[in-house]
Amino acid sequence: MIIKDAVTVITSAGSPMGRALALHYCLLGAKVAVTDNDERKLEATYQACRASNHNVAKYHLADNSASSIHLFFVYLEKFFGQGADILLNNWQTLPSPNLTQPNSASLFTTQLSKLTESLFTFGQVYLEHTQQLDKPGLIINVTSSSIGVEKTVHDSMGDVIKGITKQWAHDLEPYNVRVAAIMPSESSNSSANHWKHQQDEISRSTEYIVTNDSFTGRVMAA
Repeated sequence: MIIKDAVTVITSAGSPMGRALALHYCLLGAKVAVTDNDERKLEATYQACRASNHNVAKYHLADNSASSIHLFFVYLEKFFGQGADILLNNWQTLPSPNLTQPNSASLFTTQLSKLTESLFTFGQVYLEHTQQLDKPGLIINVTSSSIGVEKTVHDSMGDVIKGITKQWAHDLEPYNVRVAAIMPSESSNSSANHWKHQQDEISRSTEYIVTNDSFTGRVMAA
């Protein structure tokens, strides 16, 4: 798939990984669509993107329901005059719950449920829109490391992403939709420079997957 002028959707775009992806695709000449539940962080990413690419759309999602996400994809078609080509399904890693703090487990469960809902619902609604427009598609599930998140949490969430990606690739092959994923490489380095370098590597890895039309059903480490 050619990246230039491809409508590229980036979820959780207000997160550090989401912003890195958005800026990377802006520089590649894509038509970038950023969305997030956090309006303030979304605006910051949008303004950063506008500095290098005026073909950028932003959309604040009040929730991750199918109806809200459907309206987002309808908005994109009107804004760009074409439907979404690429979905970068950005999964934010959560810190593990601290059992010594009240309600920490409940908060973790709520956040995990919200993230999982977003991942699945974006994939489902994106598929519906590609089928309506009779066009091929590409979903890349992206996860990255975060400061303060234990390795065991990364590993467990990574297993979830791997399983989802392989199942989706199998299920969506008849619909001409490729599915892949990118996981962070294991490292003991927790410096801010390391996280920035990792975000850049992950962004470049998504670029490789987009341009390699045979890449599907696989998980890449970056």
